[in-house]
Amino acid sequence: MKKMKLLQGVILGGCLFLGLFFLHSFDAKAASVTMDGVRYWLIDWDSEAKGHAELDPDSDLSEVYIRNEVEFLGKSYPVGSFWWDEDDFMVDSDDSFGEGWGQADLKETNTAHESLRKITFAPGITVQGRAISFKKLEEVVFEGEVSYMDEVSYFNCPKLKTIVLPSSYGEPVYRSEFGIDIKRCPSVQIVADESNPHFQVIDNDVYSKDGTILYNVTSSAKTYKVKDFVRHIGEYAFNGNNTIRSVTMPNSVQTVGRYAFGEMKKLSSIRLSKSLQKLEEGVFLGSKKLKKLTLPKNIKRFDGNFGWKENKFEKLVIRTKNIKKGSFYDLSKKCTVYVRNKKVKRQLRKFDFDGKIVVKKKK
Repeated sequence: MKKMKLLQGVILGGCLFLGLFFLHSFDAKAASVTMDGVRYWLIDWDSEAKGHAELDPDSDLSEVYIRNEVEFLGKSYPVGSFWWDEDDFMVDSDDSFGEGWGQADLKETNTAHESLRKITFAPGITVQGRAISFKKLEEVVFEGEVSYMDEVSYFNCPKLKTIVLPSSYGEPVYRSEFGIDIKRCPSVQIVADESNPHFQVIDNDVYSKDGTILYNVTSSAKTYKVKDFVRHIGEYAFNGNNTIRSVTMPNSVQTVGRYAFGEMKKLSSIRLSKSLQKLEEGVFLGSKKLKKLTLPKNIKRFDGNFGWKENKFEKLVIRTKNIKKGSFYDLSKKCTVYVRNKKVKRQLRKFDFDGKIVVKKKK
């Protein structure tokens, strides 16, 4: 099922471009048409004609309308998909999402569309990709059913007002970043259709329907307390948040996904759940103000990716008496690690940490 959704995204978003390279083999004709601030890629196969829409990079319009049908040379082309131009920011669109928002080459303004305030989609249009740094964008309007392919993703759109999660929007593909990823949009209100079986919105953050999984944190608060009913924090849930300085995690939390607290420019303090037994790869990668960290006694596994210069850890306290698996090779040698016994010290050496280790037994 997960692979099928990705395959659908490739088919809808990519087959038009593949056709440009194989026109002779498949006996197809392709063309691009630009009108009213939108570029339409059109392919005429023997059996059918179809189109795909993108924003015109040369447009300075404040409002654009994405058509669901385009007339060209006397023929009608149905348009079924629209793709945000995330490639301008060197964002990897594959199923890995890399190491989070730190990989995006963000600009002060999306100069190609710096005037865009409102975008409207005709019925039947499915939106794909990530909308990044549209500084004046306020409204995203669907005339028909709200439709996203794999993700609802808006980043650094400070004036964006409302995002709707429709009833038909399914559970995340592979991981939470292919569900909801809305960050650095301080004016936005996220609304979930009550009949959606997978998501709900509480205090403008996105949770699973039963509330046990925290998928996306939009909060612009300085301190954040994870709610007591949360059991799992999804991958990239906080990634890219640039306002939160402190996070408190209740002991109800059992798992934390990959890169969940990465690229948080102001995060300097985090209290981890005592119920955690492992930390996934890159949980804090790129959060450079986080200099002290305590790993609770139940954590037996840490998958690493401390990030070398991407992190500035000075003190790491490990309370467990036994690390079953770990990766500490890229933890800075300037960091001092405090452990409970010599066994953990030996394990850290085995797991490639070459810095200072202090054995400090619990009194």
